[in-house]
Amino acid sequence: MRSVVPYTNNPLGGAGQGDTEQHGVVRMDGGVTPDLVHDQREPVPAARAHAQVDSDHGGGRRLLWLKIVLPVLVLGLAAAGYRTLVATRPTPLASPPTERTWTVTAQRVTPATVRPTLHLFGRLRATRPIDLRSGVAGFVRHRGATFEPGSVIRTGTLLMTLDDRDLRIVHDQAIARLSEAEARQRELAAVLAQERAMRAIDADLLVLAENRVQRRQSLQSRGVTSTDALEQAETEAKTARRSLAQRDGAIAVAEARLDQQTAAVAHARAALQQAETDLERAIIRAPATALVDDVVANRGSRLGVNSPIATLLPLDGLQAEFRLSAAEYGRLTGDDQPLLGRPVRLTWQAGDGAELTGRIVRIDPRVDMAGGGILAHATLDGLGPDTPLRPGAFLTVVVEDIAFENVVRVPASTVMPDGAVYGIDDDRRLVPYAATVVRRLGSDVLVRTAAPPGTCLVTTRFNQIASGVKIETDGCGLAPEAQSGKTS
Repeated sequence: MRSVVPYTNNPLGGAGQGDTEQHGVVRMDGGVTPDLVHDQREPVPAARAHAQVDSDHGGGRRLLWLKIVLPVLVLGLAAAGYRTLVATRPTPLASPPTERTWTVTAQRVTPATVRPTLHLFGRLRATRPIDLRSGVAGFVRHRGATFEPGSVIRTGTLLMTLDDRDLRIVHDQAIARLSEAEARQRELAAVLAQERAMRAIDADLLVLAENRVQRRQSLQSRGVTSTDALEQAETEAKTARRSLAQRDGAIAVAEARLDQQTAAVAHARAALQQAETDLERAIIRAPATALVDDVVANRGSRLGVNSPIATLLPLDGLQAEFRLSAAEYGRLTGDDQPLLGRPVRLTWQAGDGAELTGRIVRIDPRVDMAGGGILAHATLDGLGPDTPLRPGAFLTVVVEDIAFENVVRVPASTVMPDGAVYGIDDDRRLVPYAATVVRRLGSDVLVRTAAPPGTCLVTTRFNQIASGVKIETDGCGLAPEAQSGKTS
């Protein structure tokens, strides 16, 4: 704060010749600021200047007193007014105490036998891939238009043909060898037949010679014939026996040669069959309805015997692989229904959501120590060439669990942290009952409870829940009543 006080540079207050008078502003702190307004040289009496300075100092003290006293006065008046308002406030009338009623949801207890389902995640795998290889050597002459990776081929589809000119030469040679062997076989058969016919003649000659000997012996005994005639008859009989013996030996040799030639014919026939098989193998067809995974042979490639051609994934070999936990595996193996052959439902989530059916066909021989549990495999029914499924697709697998008897399915909020459930009596008050959770089903649970059949169980959980608490619900066929408090 400052006040304007004219001052002079003459200490005696007078003005003499040659003296000049300056005007300025005297501040409260005692400083002097030159007056830029009054630039006249007017004489000012010294007594008047000092009086004006004293007046300015008195005004500053009054202003300081107002700054201190006025706020204190305002605060005092406010405190007095607050005490007055508190002292004169009206006294509220006390309302009678009321019991609070809680609005809850409820479900009536109906014990039953429940067979839940296991919702598992699996993957489609090709369990029996076909490693297609060449059965004969040759150049690839033709490759089917549909024989490409990712395509679906049907059984018998032409995949590839090889150059079969060399194979046809071998086939023709096998036919010639077979014809030659069969001709030789017929020749030896004719020789054998002739030898057998000659043996029959030799046998008849032997009979005649022996009869002649007997007659000569009879005549000699009566003295009718000579000894020379008898000896001649005996010689003829011996000659006939020798011829018959030689004929038997010739027949045995002929039979052996015929058997040998029969074997030669069999070899020739087998060679012809092999040649025909090689010709068939030069035409490569799909052995099953399958997915083409990889093709390594192209047109013009030189294939040897057992050279790789492609890898096929048969559709009937596609299986869903999914994991059962140790607890699930233990339950299912202990059920009356065997685990193998148990029906499953499968859904491909990435596709149109169509549901497929199948059956569990095998279980892995060992437990997976890394992932836990055990892997199960299920076949898929009705997979045709138009199926969009491919190995590696993720599937949702639904398997029927064991049957739980005398249980109730309720929301998980029905069971309190201490394991109790609360029923509603006829007075709409809560009654606790013991309960045991036997299976969790997502947001629901299967429980066995001591609550009588038909009891309404509270499915809403709130902090003040306890025995005897009055509730209100529109479930279980109970009509709602008026309540003073609510919870959701």
